[in-house]
Amino acid sequence: MNLAFEFLSSTINRVKEYKALGDKTFDQLNDAEMLLQPNKASTSIAIIVQHLHGNMLSRRTDF
Repeated sequence: MNLAFEFLSSTINRVKEYKALGDKTFDQLNDAEMLLQPNKASTSIAIIVQHLHGNMLSRRTDF
């Protein structure tokens, strides 16, 4: 196997591991908990995930 294949394979596996971890975390939260904003200076989990989604989408499209 070559180095490029090993790198790509390792990266894909790592992304799958983080996705599974995120899915397990979200499965433990209901909608109210996802939208919870503990105080005015805080941001809800839902808004953080929405921001990360947009950030990742913009960085990985239109190379």
